[in-house]
Amino acid sequence: AILRDWVRLSRHDLALASHGYVLAAEEQMRRRAVLALMDADGVDIQMLVRDFGRLASALDPLWRRLRECGWVELADDGRRLRLTSLGMEHSDTVAPLFYSQSTLARFCSFLKATV
Repeated sequence: AILRDWVRLSRHDLALASHGYVLAAEEQMRRRAVLALMDADGVDIQMLVRDFGRLASALDPLWRRLRECGWVELADDGRRLRLTSLGMEHSDTVAPLFYSQSTLARFCSFLKATV
């Protein structure tokens, strides 16, 4: 029933969000960073700074920890961080590391409400 209903939706209906919340600028930056990191090209740190300014520095401690663990490396161009082979093996663990405290709190509240 769920799939049948989804297939019947128009392009307009599919363009509208039916759940979730509006992301603050820092949450948008975190989302873009983790999605780019999961891409083979990696995340362009200069792009994050250009698009999000000083907010991008909020991820510096996380980048440092991921490099220390050997999960990310600086690409040859010196601008991008990308997952290493080890990082790819643990990519399901990497993404949640980007969640902010407020996102984790919302997630926990959601889980409590649905149990």
